[in-house]
Amino acid sequence: MSAPFGCLILHGFTSSLDTVRALVPMAERLDMPYRMPVLRGHCTKPEDLCGVTWRDWYEDGAAALRELRAEADHVFICGLSMGGLVALHLAADHPDDVVGVATIAAALQIADPLIRFSPVMARFVKMWKGNPGGGYADASLVTKNTNYDRFATDSLVSLYRYGKIVTHLLPRVQAPLLVIHSRKDRVIKPIS
Repeated sequence: MSAPFGCLILHGFTSSLDTVRALVPMAERLDMPYRMPVLRGHCTKPEDLCGVTWRDWYEDGAAALRELRAEADHVFICGLSMGGLVALHLAADHPDDVVGVATIAAALQIADPLIRFSPVMARFVKMWKGNPGGGYADASLVTKNTNYDRFATDSLVSLYRYGKIVTHLLPRVQAPLLVIHSRKDRVIKPIS
């Protein structure tokens, strides 16, 4: 017998499962099956992002959705940043399976104005030193940060392009949508 609802929880670019783990107790309290997959290139070492594209992240999310559908009739998806893009893309492609989406700072538009030069930069620079604590308005959160301190520039280019792709898919998202975004976000434009 399957559960009526399941929850797919998706982390962000360069981040670990720690960034979304707080959603697990809620799913457990509701006796809701859930999946919290590690999206390709993450939770290992920064170099593992080299050569990884948005297609890989989407495939990982789609595989987790299929697994979850074996246990639940319908699925809610919650995605942080890059995970928000995957969540929206899955909702657009699987309207009969996805009954709700919550995005937290979905990476539709990256705030750094230099992002548009990333395709050129990726030709010359393989890894870029990030500022893993720079995105936090609350300094106390920096000490708990487990995100990569650097990232593959080709994956950043893919993330940038993925934001544009998903923006065009938004009219196909039929599920109810909760958008959560801080006005103080320094990484993703709040207009996202």
